Amino acid sequence: MRMKRNATPWVLLVGVVIVLAACGQVDGGAAGGQPLTMDQLSGRTFVATAGTRGGEPFTVVKGSALTVSFADGQLSASAGCNSMGGPAQVVDGVLVIDGGLMQTEMACAQPLMEQEDWFATFLTAKPSVTLDGDLLTLVSGSDEVPFAEQVPVADQPLVGTTWMLTGIVSGTGSQAGVSTVPAGVDATVVFGESGRVTPDAGCNRISGKYTVDDGAITVTALASTRMACPGPEGEVEDTMLRVLNDGSVDYVIAGDTLTLTRGDAGLVFTSEVG
Repeated sequence: MRMKRNATPWVLLVGVVIVLAACGQVDGGAAGGQPLTMDQLSGRTFVATAGTRGGEPFTVVKGSALTVSFADGQLSASAGCNSMGGPAQVVDGVLVIDGGLMQTEMACAQPLMEQEDWFATFLTAKPSVTLDGDLLTLVSGSDEVPFAEQVPVADQPLVGTTWMLTGIVSGTGSQAGVSTVPAGVDATVVFGESGRVTPDAGCNRISGKYTVDDGAITVTALASTRMACPGPEGEVEDTMLRVLNDGSVDYVIAGDTLTLTRGDAGLVFTSEVG
């Protein structure tokens, strides 16, 4: 009888341990204790603007973001400059990119290039991956990045939207490069309903007329005040005027991003309402 009385607490304790282990089991990184699969990630895009790097908090380069997208067994990623991607799978809670990442070779500003190099290394280091609702977290050593799922943004209208300059493009094809807007410069362009375009880099007052037809904007009668604008504001203004000067400018809108291109020069804007 004494043995039976002593056995009961041990049986209960073992049962408690088993239950606790089951409750705490992530098993592959999915919420709810179910193994995470690529099917759960397919068709989804996740974005991060901050995290931990080398055990220290960090934020991304101004105007950029870290993005990862999954579709049909493929991962696509960007750190604000080149596009990267390759076949990927989740194995026992670890993100594995088969054969490494392929990427475009566009030159960008040095801070973006350094951010991109780190992000590519991070993604190919077989980070652990967990998914909790719309929060995707990747961890590799002392580096940790929490990504929030990106809600698709409808294409913003060209007309009536305030577009904030976030990137300056130079060159074409494989020789193209993207530089960030200098710190402290808030440059915008608005294509008004009245048919007037008003670029603003924080210096001169500029306006002109425009018409839109089949993916191109034709700007005419662009005029500006003649205030001297030394420093970053003046340089950004000159760049905007080179692209928007009288003539035809190609444009593309993708969600909340507007890209204007003329020859080997271009401007990338983000909608302020996006």
